[in-house]
Amino acid sequence: MNFLSENLLIEAFLRKPKSFFNKATGESLNRYYVLREFDSGYGIADIVIGSFRPYLSCRSLRSSIDPNWVSPLIEFQKRASFSSKDFAEKYGISISTARDKINQFWVAGFLKKNENSTYSSAKTYRPEVGMSLAIEAKLKNWKQALNQARRYKRFAQYSYVLLDKQYSTPAEANIEVFKQHNVGLISMNGLTAEIHFAPKRNDILSTMYFYRLNEAVYSYFKQNYGCSEEFCSK
Repeated sequence: MNFLSENLLIEAFLRKPKSFFNKATGESLNRYYVLREFDSGYGIADIVIGSFRPYLSCRSLRSSIDPNWVSPLIEFQKRASFSSKDFAEKYGISISTARDKINQFWVAGFLKKNENSTYSSAKTYRPEVGMSLAIEAKLKNWKQALNQARRYKRFAQYSYVLLDKQYSTPAEANIEVFKQHNVGLISMNGLTAEIHFAPKRNDILSTMYFYRLNEAVYSYFKQNYGCSEEFCSK
């Protein structure tokens, strides 16, 4: 069976994301997330599947923050204290924008206000993402898919290329290239997914790309596991 579009290929794959994740990583999923078209800031992954950290629950939630500003939050939390002016000067933004970002951090519980109009750390930012697996889907252009999938190793422990089985022969013939870049290869025939190469686990650094995923996954958890912003504020 061949797929008429990449979207149909992706939909077929997503019929059984949990079983594929278990097979690809050797880890059993209980609670899990599935993101479509995730923008990492360094490429848009068609699919990201993964798990949450075990300590994540509705009772430990906070409000979401702008994923583009997680790195600055973590950097400034290392300081004894800082002001809106310090933040604005560091990142070349206006005082009003600095106050808006700092207020997000404060509402989320990461900062506390001091008497001298400065802020200091109230709690440490920590990852909510457990394991993650990113996929770039193409009907047959495996080279383009591989170039994209290589980027996803910046935020995911596993990265794969997904192809229509009818057009996967050239990619399979170049499996050594996938091994060289530690990117997995999957083909779909109807609703059957075949793993031609399973990559080794990739160690993830705490970068802006990972933080963007972390915030996206955090929002997914609140929306899909019965947690709301109203709940978080209680």
